[in-house]
Amino acid sequence: MTDQIETYSVEEVAHFLGKPAQFVRLGLQQGTLTFGAAVRGSGGRYSYLIPKRKFQNWLETGDEV
Repeated sequence: MTDQIETYSVEEVAHFLGKPAQFVRLGLQQGTLTFGAAVRGSGGRYSYLIPKRKFQNWLETGDEV
């Protein structure tokens, strides 16, 4: 399968929500924002994955896909 998932950046989501980017980062790290994932790498830094479809569904319904 070669289809790529379309994603938003943390900054884009923060803009849509009218919140600081740190709000989105912490929400993903703590699991309170369920539309994406935060993964801690070996260097201690986080990477974020926010699929567009899952975020848009969360905005519309408050539910996960």
